[in-house]
Amino acid sequence: MPKQLNKKQSPTGNNVVCPPIARWNGDLVGCGSSRVVWDEDDEVFDCLNCGLYFNRDAASVTRVRCPATLPSFGRESECSSMNLQWHEENQAFDCLDCGAHFTLAEVTKSLAATNRSRK
Repeated sequence: MPKQLNKKQSPTGNNVVCPPIARWNGDLVGCGSSRVVWDEDDEVFDCLNCGLYFNRDAASVTRVRCPATLPSFGRESECSSMNLQWHEENQAFDCLDCGAHFTLAEVTKSLAATNRSRK
């Protein structure tokens, strides 16, 4: 009979996501999911989506969203998908929903423009 583990897990805030970007060459990269819990026994985060365990230093508190503009019934709207794939060699993302290719600098520029328009 399999042994049941007595792990203490608690949900985290909405701002912690599985790390979608390598911090250095050879770093493990997660999926960017927000389905993350804090494992009190091991003192690490556990991604319930891809299974990656990671410490507080690797926890990504910024959610990267696709900045691509899509035509939508005569109006334009942002894709805003978080279903992204990071390419270390190109230092860029691919959006797996709309197919856009963009850099982190483009995301930052898009966020700055959005913040200016909300003021």
